[in-house]
Amino acid sequence: MPQIVWPEPAWICLVMLAIVVIASSVTRWHPGILALCLAGLLGGYMSVFGNHNMYRVLQGVWRDFPAELMVTLMALSFFFGQLHANGTLERLVLSAERICRGHRGWIAIAFFLLASGIGMIGAGNIASAALVAPLAMRAAQRSGIPPFIMFVLVAHGAMSSALSPITPTGVTAASLLRDKVNLEGLEWQLFRNNFLANLFVAMIGFLAFGGWRLFQMERAGAGPYSERNLEYLAATASCSLGEPAPAWKFTHWTSLFVLLAVIIAVLVFGLPITLAVLIAAVVVSATGLSNDEQALKAIPWSVLLMVCGVTTLTAQLEKSGAADKLALWIGARTAPQTLPACLAFAAALVSVYSSTLGVVLPIFLPLVPRLLIQVPGSDAATLASAVIVGGHLVDASPLSTIGALCLAATPPNADRRRLFNQTLLWGLGMTLIAAALGALLGII
Repeated sequence: MPQIVWPEPAWICLVMLAIVVIASSVTRWHPGILALCLAGLLGGYMSVFGNHNMYRVLQGVWRDFPAELMVTLMALSFFFGQLHANGTLERLVLSAERICRGHRGWIAIAFFLLASGIGMIGAGNIASAALVAPLAMRAAQRSGIPPFIMFVLVAHGAMSSALSPITPTGVTAASLLRDKVNLEGLEWQLFRNNFLANLFVAMIGFLAFGGWRLFQMERAGAGPYSERNLEYLAATASCSLGEPAPAWKFTHWTSLFVLLAVIIAVLVFGLPITLAVLIAAVVVSATGLSNDEQALKAIPWSVLLMVCGVTTLTAQLEKSGAADKLALWIGARTAPQTLPACLAFAAALVSVYSSTLGVVLPIFLPLVPRLLIQVPGSDAATLASAVIVGGHLVDASPLSTIGALCLAATPPNADRRRLFNQTLLWGLGMTLIAAALGALLGII
């Protein structure tokens, strides 16, 4: 009777990762729950395959659950949920809009800077898009700014902030690089590369689709409007650009002071981001500055579980030997000059249909050490930047969270179907731009 040859755990692990990526793209299954389940099954298989104690192997699998990362992301989400619930972040956005005094071109640019700035100070790219997009898309229609231009600026503005060291994505990337790649001190370099890539793409989109004409037009509210715009203005008269911004009260000034204190404590004094944000959240809660029930609802539990679940499964890449096999396959087909482009394109392609934070970064960043061995002459920071830039550029697609938030914020009387088609083509086209920028990183 022929003996059954069981596949190596490495191949099983790669198949499981593929299942998670595909399931997150085409089904409603939660990838985090699925990944945790598969990680447990893989642990059981590895114990049988290697003739190890199953209980100890499974203990090792569950120890790979990133509890510290979970607490950090939860604290960040709760704190900025507090600032959102009491209206502090909205007042920042509306005040910035009115600084432009109705000039169309500067309004569009201001919303890019606003989405980027709100994200950089800790809110993160998704929270920034969720906050800024509704106001930006309303301002675009009030001011006669093409919705596609505003969409591109807000989406890439939010994504440009993703790698700030005090955002959820920045913390996750730093944690993965430290624990899986043994790289530290690259936070600002990765943030710079991602910011410049998104700034470049946003400005190209702004200029290519006629944004430069906005500087030649009359001030918003002073020029002629179409019948559709006049109807919209009548329906939204209560939020016109000419009305004064909501008053800043003691609650909002105090909340802003607490936010600035967090930024200074982390960036100047080196206080751990988790501790700083937890202290700030307790201060805001204890002083009654915010509604904690609303803030708790702002915590994206589904996203947190997705990130931590997929990270737990990808931690098995090293234990099973799958990381070596995948790196060997990629390394055999690339050179040091082309590897960043290939890595950026692959990350972008996977990110089109799945989460950058929850799927792309946990899968691709741990491959960097192996690729450095397989492709001599490669640079770790360059490869990490290629993964991060590639994964984030395509998030302007309406299939991604940020793109979907911007599309959903479009006023009801806008042509959403046309905007969907435009932004879908834009997002898919970013896979090629990601490869080009990856190639540029490989050259410089």
